Amino acid sequence: MSEKISVREAAEILGMSQQGVREHMKRNLFPVPIGYVTNPNGRYQYHIYKNMLNKHIGRDVPEPKKSEVQDITRKDRGDGE
Repeated sequence: MSEKISVREAAEILGMSQQGVREHMKRNLFPVPIGYVTNPNGRYQYHIYKNMLNKHIGRDVPEPKKSEVQDITRKDRGDGE
């Protein structure tokens, strides 16, 4: 997975409040997810990933290298590790 970013950073990029980001994530209101929420011990934690946020806002996300795609395909077929 890619680099994690804070709720504050995500809010600045999205042009919304930090609480708005939290509520959208808890209620799955983003049309394209930007991360996930956990609730261990009754306290919410927000895991926001830069690549998912970029996809949500339409920024270019680098295409995987051909060798990476081949490795994934081999593993899916059971040919790889």
